[in-house]
Amino acid sequence: MIAKRFLDLGMVVIIFLALLKCSSSLKGSKYFMLGQQLSTTARPGGDGVNRLWDPTWTDRLKTDLLKSYDKYSRPTEHQNITTVYLSLILLHVSLDYSKSEMALNCWLPMSWQDEKLKWNTSDYNGISRINIPQHEIWLPDILAYNSAHGNIIDYYGQTSTIVKSDGSVLWVPPSRFTVFCTLDLTYWPYDQQTCQLRLGSWSYDGNSIDVQLDKAKSSIEDLEVSEWKVIDVSQKRFVQYYHHCPEPYVEIIFSYTVKKESPAFFYTIIFPAIVTMMLTMSAFWLPPESMERFILNGICAVIAVLFLIYFSIKLPIMVHTPLIVVFYSTVLGLMGVSLGIFIAMDNLRKQESHPKPISRLLSSIADFRLGQNFLRPSPYSTLLNSDERSKFGGIRTPSGGATGMPSMISNENLIGKKGKPQPYPLSADQTFLKPSSNEWRSLATLFHKISLVAHVLMYLIILIKCFY
Repeated sequence: MIAKRFLDLGMVVIIFLALLKCSSSLKGSKYFMLGQQLSTTARPGGDGVNRLWDPTWTDRLKTDLLKSYDKYSRPTEHQNITTVYLSLILLHVSLDYSKSEMALNCWLPMSWQDEKLKWNTSDYNGISRINIPQHEIWLPDILAYNSAHGNIIDYYGQTSTIVKSDGSVLWVPPSRFTVFCTLDLTYWPYDQQTCQLRLGSWSYDGNSIDVQLDKAKSSIEDLEVSEWKVIDVSQKRFVQYYHHCPEPYVEIIFSYTVKKESPAFFYTIIFPAIVTMMLTMSAFWLPPESMERFILNGICAVIAVLFLIYFSIKLPIMVHTPLIVVFYSTVLGLMGVSLGIFIAMDNLRKQESHPKPISRLLSSIADFRLGQNFLRPSPYSTLLNSDERSKFGGIRTPSGGATGMPSMISNENLIGKKGKPQPYPLSADQTFLKPSSNEWRSLATLFHKISLVAHVLMYLIILIKCFY
């Protein structure tokens, strides 16, 4: 047991001697000497030791200015007014239809007088200005009164202020404001909107901080690529008195009128509207017996429905309905009317298979002067379609050919051998449509052309209303 204890003690002595030797060898190395030098020079006020750097005049000035400086108190006597001059340099503008918001990217130059930040230039080697970070000095609490994000007031980027020896402070932070805007989408997608940005001190009244407009610095720089073009800018100073506060509150109101400029909307919205309108009217140029009218009308209805779905997703529900939405809705309604007209005309055309005497009211409509002279064709000049030719066997011409049109009948065929008029048809080779069948066909053609004229007039009214 005693031998084991002596063995452990010997191991401890050996380890201690090894560490002592390692420390002595390290003390003579260059790394140890460099560490000693750095620790000595870093020691403030070390006597007889040369520092790596000495305080500059700027360091001394900043230290003296911010010594006992309170950045949370207004830098003047309480009875004095701090005047803040404010301007805005607009860089980019955008609108969010779904939220009725306008976003402004800008620079917001602000200048004021800080009586605590004055010095004699001769005391600091002629330094007349100094840059101080914004978080180290007092700043006016200029906020957006109509901000869309009420709980987020961090509008400004982190930049330094420029302080001059006379106490004047200039701060030009890059800013982004998002404000509420009352939108009028009547003429969307080529709409024009006017929105306001209202800036002022949030906690100080006009007796403490007076906000003045610096019109000389306000401008619109070359805007970044945007679908909005600024066409008018106005700015004014406004003093507001609230019922619960007798003190005046000063605000600066910037008004911007912007207009959308996006040629792509013509090819994606306006041009399809024109094509849909032309396709709808072209259906009336097809023959009354053509079934392609229903197919074409259905295609146009699908196009109108798809655009209306797109508008419901793209645009919010507002007081003003966009005229382009009214246009597509009206087009869809006219397609429903035209579909009913096509069905009615198809039923009128089928009356030729089982002709019934036409009613007196419909006959008077068909015999109206306008229908006779312009719209209603001659009862016996209507071409028979292929179904009618096969049914009646055609009309034999004197040369023995068959045609779908009634041929001229000679006097010999109309007057019998005894000089008495013969009733028509004289033979199976000379077949005409019955008078009732021709009246139904004439009435269908009349309604067909009246519907075409009505649709043309309706589209003209819509175009004038929506685009002029």
